Amino acid sequence: MAEQEKGKMETMNISLPRELAEFVAKRVEGQFGNRSEYFRHLVREDAEKRSRFEQLIREGLDETGATEVTPEFWEAMKARVAERLTQRKSA
Repeated sequence: MAEQEKGKMETMNISLPRELAEFVAKRVEGQFGNRSEYFRHLVREDAEKRSRFEQLIREGLDETGATEVTPEFWEAMKARVAERLTQRKSA
């Protein structure tokens, strides 16, 4: 991406039901300068959460090691679940 395009803004139009539009208007009051700032905040927050989620998944895979999911994997998983259910019923 060219440096001059990096900060360039794009316009997006959205349609909201009246109830949501009123909700946005209330959220903007006193907390954001305008609706655009509010929506940018929401999108940034969503991107950060997604990035954190992906990071946690990578860390989890690194800690436990990745397992190839095959038909045999699922059969073994079903057997373990069935065994646990049997143990719970007999307890």
